[in-house]
Amino acid sequence: DISCISDNPAGLAIFRGTNTITITPHLGFSSTETLGSEKATGKDNNFSISNFGAVFSFMPENEGSLVNFNLGFSIERRQQTFRKMNMVLDNPTGSFGEYLYEQANSYLDNYDMVAEYLGTTSAWNDYNVPVLSLMGYESFALDDAIGDPNHVDNPVFDHTYQQSNLLERTRHDYYNISGALNFNDVLYAGVTVRITDFNSMVEHCFTEDSQKDMNGDYITYDNRIETKGSGIGINFGLLWKPTEEWRLGAAVHTPIYMNMKEFYDASMEAYNIMYEQALLQNPGLTNYSDWSDRTQYDFSTPWEYQFSTAYVFGGRAIASLEYDLRDFKSMRYRNPKDGSYSDKIYFDDMNDTMKPHLKMQHTIKAGLEYRIN
Repeated sequence: DISCISDNPAGLAIFRGTNTITITPHLGFSSTETLGSEKATGKDNNFSISNFGAVFSFMPENEGSLVNFNLGFSIERRQQTFRKMNMVLDNPTGSFGEYLYEQANSYLDNYDMVAEYLGTTSAWNDYNVPVLSLMGYESFALDDAIGDPNHVDNPVFDHTYQQSNLLERTRHDYYNISGALNFNDVLYAGVTVRITDFNSMVEHCFTEDSQKDMNGDYITYDNRIETKGSGIGINFGLLWKPTEEWRLGAAVHTPIYMNMKEFYDASMEAYNIMYEQALLQNPGLTNYSDWSDRTQYDFSTPWEYQFSTAYVFGGRAIASLEYDLRDFKSMRYRNPKDGSYSDKIYFDDMNDTMKPHLKMQHTIKAGLEYRIN
């Protein structure tokens, strides 16, 4: 089974003889529908080649302990998603405008700031200020509360109509290059170099219309996040046959050391009849705000250890057992090695926050095969 390239690469050495190519196609459809005050639908459709691989077997001419050595190549599509979701709610229990209002006032109270601070350059450079509060204030979804300089107010959204549209595309591939050796049909050793490529994009458009006075008041919030990454790791594996029927195996998977890049942009637009009148009197005002950011970091996946055994009964039945151990505590976020982002304290704090919640993962797999004739 060519999937051993990414599991225990020593298994690749058991195969010998004719070169082979394998292909595993995958076709998936899913659709959901939810009925509330309006209908919500979601679809996830994808077609992919989830596994493609080739094995080339070589037999040495001289008679020695090396029976054969094999080279293997495979491409694994670990994840592929193309998902659309559309949702409409008429008169929900809460509103986006209300959320902006509460978030901004909570910040102003906690940091003892006046509302006008949200419209300054200093606030945009202050990581303590919620970005949505800044965008809401700049787009006039929020404004100074009348007679209260320490708080903001927002248009009254007692009756709202909301629409949400989301599009998600995700692809995660592994490219494996493996070599394995067979010594006397007793000891097998293998190594796999794993190169991974990750790409994800999520786009979301949200619109909230006020139905209270039927003046056409609305807030629109669009955002998009794109994540790209690539990395490399190594798998080592051994198989040993103490007897012709019994096999023992062990493998170690190093972390996949990945360099990740994230791109984020968002825009908010608001319209309110009161602010529209203010715009006519003061053309310098605006009802639109946009923001973008990007970050880069290194990330390492957990260490993984595998131990397995299998036994052949009478040449007709095979029983196998495998124990996998993944150390999630070993996952780490780090500064990128190219020095493009140098906030080491930020990543140290993130790792310290995660660590108490992460544990060792133990997985036991058992299998039985029986050959009828």
